[in-house]
Amino acid sequence: MNQLMFSFVLGIFIKRVQTRYGERVAGEIRAKSNKEYKKILPHVPKVGGLRNYFAGIVIANGWFIATYKAMKSVGYTAGDSMAIWAEMAGDIFKRMPAWLQARLGKFLTSDGAIRGFHKQAKKSQLREYPGDWVYRVNDSQGFDLALEFEECAAIKMYRELGVEELGPYCSFGDVTYSTYLGIGIDATETLGLGFKTCKLYYQRGGSVKHNSKIKHILPAHLIENPRVQSVEKNP
Repeated sequence: MNQLMFSFVLGIFIKRVQTRYGERVAGEIRAKSNKEYKKILPHVPKVGGLRNYFAGIVIANGWFIATYKAMKSVGYTAGDSMAIWAEMAGDIFKRMPAWLQARLGKFLTSDGAIRGFHKQAKKSQLREYPGDWVYRVNDSQGFDLALEFEECAAIKMYRELGVEELGPYCSFGDVTYSTYLGIGIDATETLGLGFKTCKLYYQRGGSVKHNSKIKHILPAHLIENPRVQSVEKNP
C-alpha cells in the first residue's frame, strides 16, 4: 500500500519537476526516487497507527526524503525539493470548495478535537514509540490550541537518514492548511530551525505566521494571502 501511494504522488511530483527542470532530469529523479523510497520504507517509524493524529505525517516525510535524496544526487537543494511539495500542498487546499475548507477548519479547532489533542499529548509523554512525537498542550498561552513539541518524528527521521537539511522546512504543511482552512497559526519556532521546542499555536480566524527562513519555498498564492505573515526570528 505504501509503495502504491508513493507511486501515485511521485507521478504528480515528477510532472512539476519536468516543468521546472526538463524531461531528462525528471526521468532521472523518478528512477532514483523509487530506489530511495524502497530503502527508506524500513525506517518509517511506528507511531501507533491511525489512532495517532499525526500518523500520516511520517508517511509523507518518507516521500519527502526519497525525492530529496534523488534531487540531491543530481545537484538540487533541500529547498528546491520542498518547494515542489509546498506547491503541491498549496494547490490541494486552494482547490478545495470553500464549504469544505470551512468545515475542516471548524472541525480541527473544535472542542472535541482539542480534547483529543489533550489526550494524545498525555499519551505521547509515555514515549511508548521511540520514533513518535512527544508534546504537550499549553493552556496558558491564550490560544484556542497551543501545541509544544519536545520531540518530532519527522526530525528524528531526518537525523536517522542523514537529511537534517530538510528540518527547517518541516512546518510548510502547517502554514498551508492553516491558511486555506481559516485557522490562525504561529509556526515561527520549530525544532528544525534550531529552537528548543516546536510551537504550533492556533487561533480561530487569526493570522498565519511563518518563519522568514522558509518563505522562499512557499508558493506565491500563499505568500500573497493577506492573512499570511513572514516573521524574522532566530533561536
